[in-house]
Amino acid sequence: DIPGPAEPDLVVSDMTATQNTGVGGKNKQPREGDKVTISATITNGGDDAAPATKTEFVLDGTTLLGLVDTRALGAGDSVTVSVLLDTRGMQGEHTVRATADKLDAADESSETNNGGQLTFTVKGNKVSNPSFEQSNADGTQPASWSAASTEAGTASWSDGGSDGSKSVSITGTGGSALLGGPPTWTSDPIAVTAGETLD
Repeated sequence: DIPGPAEPDLVVSDMTATQNTGVGGKNKQPREGDKVTISATITNGGDDAAPATKTEFVLDGTTLLGLVDTRALGAGDSVTVSVLLDTRGMQGEHTVRATADKLDAADESSETNNGGQLTFTVKGNKVSNPSFEQSNADGTQPASWSAASTEAGTASWSDGGSDGSKSVSITGTGGSALLGGPPTWTSDPIAVTAGETLD
């Protein structure tokens, strides 16, 4: 038997979801409104080097999250590529499918094993606007939140820096929180039904 030519074989060898905001992290269940990094490890299991390719990420079989540049890989080499998922408006179970070499840039020994899938659950979040990104009607503070500054400190909202992120903060002024009360950010009321437990 004459062996065939050496060829690359790109596969999705691992996928993870990592929370970028709030309590949690890798393998923690994200809450609605969290930003989550979806990562796929692409491995060349073939006998030859693979050229630079594109890896596709698709949410729930319909929504394209990204077509990510994936560097050239030598035989046996791996690289991790990622996309950012904003879970605002998402609850329940979802899937992200990653497909290596989506545009067929590499002539592979197998073209049928390029995909991998990650299933994860987004927990509901009863707090409205949990990432403080939606502004109120006049743009002065985050929607569904109210601020109270006191002589002890100032409650403020940043409506986005150069990276577009938004956040609230409390800065002390040196005054007495015991006498004047602490500055606060307070969400709109949350309905809790009998027997329900919220984190």
